[in-house]
Amino acid sequence: MLRLTLLVVAPLLAAPLAQQSGPPPGKGHLVLDEEAIVVTGTVPRCWPRADDPQDAVDLGASTGTRHRQLIWRDAAAARYALVPDHFPTAAPTLWQRAGVRLKDFVFRVPEDGEKVCIGARSRLGGGVAQLRRGFDARPYWGKYMILTADVAARKAGRVDMWIAAGAEDPRPIDDANLGRDIVAGGFKQVPISGDFAWKRVRFLIGPMPCMAAQISYGIQLQDGGDAWLARPRFTEVPEEQLSPSMRRVLHGAAMLRSDPICRYRLQNAPLYTFRGKRAVLLAPGSPVYPGMRISARQPNGSLSGVDYRNRFAPGIIEF
Repeated sequence: MLRLTLLVVAPLLAAPLAQQSGPPPGKGHLVLDEEAIVVTGTVPRCWPRADDPQDAVDLGASTGTRHRQLIWRDAAAARYALVPDHFPTAAPTLWQRAGVRLKDFVFRVPEDGEKVCIGARSRLGGGVAQLRRGFDARPYWGKYMILTADVAARKAGRVDMWIAAGAEDPRPIDDANLGRDIVAGGFKQVPISGDFAWKRVRFLIGPMPCMAAQISYGIQLQDGGDAWLARPRFTEVPEEQLSPSMRRVLHGAAMLRSDPICRYRLQNAPLYTFRGKRAVLLAPGSPVYPGMRISARQPNGSLSGVDYRNRFAPGIIEF
């Protein structure tokens, strides 16, 4: 039995970033420079960007529902619309708005996408809102990756962040099975609430499995207040910075050569699924996803089942 193992590491909080001295302006002011993010005065409330086309979407249907919804760009109609959240992959530069009762929130996404925020319209709102990005996982297969971003909050109830890799799955997804297709990573509560000056957060994920079709990351707010996220960066961890335990997990070129799913994806090596008790050869490019019975051919010609396990192993890694 072949066994594939993944490691996922919890968020790392660095020391608070520098804070400028001087008299604070009335509503707070955020400055983004080449070295750090600084706050002059208090963290401000989130306010909409002028002429943001997503603000023109009718959110009336988001009121009174407990189901997750998404503001999605309808390419055919060249406009944005409110739809059930089906976790689609969008352009890597687009921040998607999603959540429950989106009408209870305001969003700000500057055109450069470098400093975004979510704000609750009322402290009494019971909704949940997030901003997220999704992009192709293929360039990162076999690698350990780090998401680095800066976060801040104003009277926030709860702030969550995540980095997660998801498989391509033809089965419909809904609120009842949101985590079904996650093959690496996941949601982590960022330990910030209330008023919180800028801190740098780092999430490590990997090695990225070849079952992963897309990677998403983002920030989520609930229970009131405002949350800010700035300057997200997604970078590969160099081999020399990997811990001994991380090196022991199959990764990099060795993983791409020997992992049966990687070999299927990259070398057109045969991979099989089952219909009843009969093994059926997968066509090139077919979806491979969690819960699917798959087998690979061994050197002696026999078939061996691939036991895929997504393990969440929280820990701390210092670089």
